[in-house]
Amino acid sequence: MLSCESTDQFVQLIGEDVAIFTHRVRTVVRLDGAEQTLDERETIVFHQRDGQWPAVHEHLSGAPE
Repeated sequence: MLSCESTDQFVQLIGEDVAIFTHRVRTVVRLDGAEQTLDERETIVFHQRDGQWPAVHEHLSGAPE
């Protein structure tokens, strides 16, 4: 990975023990000597347990242009 940029961050609280974090991710990688840019959208679901917020689900998909 050459670089990674997060934009459009948003956190949504569901009740007192679930949080959903979404953002856009732009990652630049080099594969076989060629640079590629990946534009994606990521969602991470957190569930509070014993005062901590571990991630319980993550989804990453290509972002529409």
